[in-house]
Amino acid sequence: MPSGYLNIDHSAGTPLINQIHDRLRERIENGELAHNSRLPSMRKLSEDTGVSIGIIRQAIGQLTH
Repeated sequence: MPSGYLNIDHSAGTPLINQIHDRLRERIENGELAHNSRLPSMRKLSEDTGVSIGIIRQAIGQLTH
């Protein structure tokens, strides 16, 4: 997964959890992440975005609902 994969803006007014959720959802909907494929690990997403694993976990939790 390339750096900047999710293009998270830490200075934006949009909460990080929403940005992560929206970016992952976009990649699922446009086919970049295939149906039933594995997401990158929470640790990898956390490292690549500079966001805590807790925020990543919450964003992924929202996706599963």
